[in-house]
Amino acid sequence: MADSYPAELITGGRASDQNFPDDEKLYIRFDQMDGKKVAPDSLRCPNQSANRSTLCSKPEWVLLSEPPEPPDKYKHWGYGYVTVGSIPTPLIPVGAKSTDFIPIHDPRPYNYSHTEIKAYRSGIEVRNLQHNVRLLFKTKLAQKITPLKKPGLPVAP
Repeated sequence: MADSYPAELITGGRASDQNFPDDEKLYIRFDQMDGKKVAPDSLRCPNQSANRSTLCSKPEWVLLSEPPEPPDKYKHWGYGYVTVGSIPTPLIPVGAKSTDFIPIHDPRPYNYSHTEIKAYRSGIEVRNLQHNVRLLFKTKLAQKITPLKKPGLPVAP
């Protein structure tokens, strides 16, 4: 199984690195676009998954799935990037508390660069966000993502 994944992505006991420069790119996969932008419905909130550019040399590696799924499960999806400094945070929607969205390096055995954009209020992780907060975050994040490959055709080998 490990030979299906680039050696650079195998965690192999490396520790997480929570230092995120503002100009670091986070590669995000998506299955829908709305014109020339990523469709908000193809994103997750909270816990949007991404790959860190400083730990992953090829953006298309964000399309690799994790075992037990086959590595090419997402080959027809699109991908793009957002910089850490352009993550929409904090958000203060009408009728909701201020929510910070922070990238957290969360290595997986077959993806050392794996990161999740998590939601926090007063420094405490929040997993159940109100619908309007989730929708606002996904809409603003979708506007910040620069698409590199549209969904549809697989990545060339």
